[in-house]
Amino acid sequence: VRNETAPPRAVAVQEKPASRSYTVKSGDTFWKIAQAHGTTPAAVMKANKISDPKKLKIGMQLVVP
Repeated sequence: VRNETAPPRAVAVQEKPASRSYTVKSGDTFWKIAQAHGTTPAAVMKANKISDPKKLKIGMQLVVP
């Protein structure tokens, strides 16, 4: 017999971290990095206070929102 008045079970929800760290590799662009992390190039640039995409360099540590 099922108890219809029982509250629903709590389901654990795994949330995405607010931001992650990413190390720029050879061939990366803001577009490729954004696509790989489900965000936009503009958001990645803004999070890192970069206004010129030509400033992207191999080995840089970026914050990816």
